[in-house]
Amino acid sequence: MDRVIRHPFGDPNADPQSEEWAKFWRIRMQSRMTQLESEPSAIAIELANGCDHRAWAVLADRHGNRFPDFASFCREPEPYGLGRDPKAVIERLVRFTGRRELELLLVPPAKPGPGRGHKASTSEDREVLQCKKKGQDVLSFAAVTEQNEKFADRLRSIATRAPEPVRKLYEGGLIELTLASALGPKNPPLGFRAKSEAVAAEAARIAEERKPSTPRERRQVQREINTLIRDRLNLHQDPVRIAVSKLKKLPPKDRVKAVMQAFGVATPSELANVLLKIE
Repeated sequence: MDRVIRHPFGDPNADPQSEEWAKFWRIRMQSRMTQLESEPSAIAIELANGCDHRAWAVLADRHGNRFPDFASFCREPEPYGLGRDPKAVIERLVRFTGRRELELLLVPPAKPGPGRGHKASTSEDREVLQCKKKGQDVLSFAAVTEQNEKFADRLRSIATRAPEPVRKLYEGGLIELTLASALGPKNPPLGFRAKSEAVAAEAARIAEERKPSTPRERRQVQREINTLIRDRLNLHQDPVRIAVSKLKKLPPKDRVKAVMQAFGVATPSELANVLLKIE
């Protein structure tokens, strides 16, 4: 019987899904950390290699437990992890790789918990969500991995199940998150895979032909691609839900005015009388 030789520092020629390859990747990442400020591109390339195989998931911490996510691996002191603040690492790399690319690379696997749509539970999470609502270009590690589970689940659909062109379109800001995730459902019906690949290929052709180079051109191409996907998959939004969503975005005092205008009344009391008559 051939004896299996285990290298103390990993084996670059091993199966990329194996612990031996992951050990080698860890050594590479640790050696690159000194270049975080000077050469983030080198670290981004190494990180992408590991993310493709979720290398940290087969490595163990100082207690012998597998790392559940990149954040844990990043915080763990060397030689087991990187010994770095994950927030600082991601905020540095996002300037080089782009926000959406990192979102897809680092989205954690599904885990049991409150379920889809649970609210942010830490002060860091709440801070990030507030920044996103204000439209600020802010990214911390929490924005990638600790946001509500609904957001993370959509990212997983794109990263692991949607056709490859969909991922590229999302990274380039040429497709909405919800529509991109719709092309990678968990339990697709019979024949859906072929249909989604055809739609993705058609969307990619539109992007290739248009070659948008300005924000305005990208918005135009995104609208065209979004419309294509909605038409092909029959995903047109419910007008009632759109109206309610717009109403929620208004300040409270303006909501009443908007509803009064919609019902054609002049005072809140008249509006109340109209609403009371609704069965």
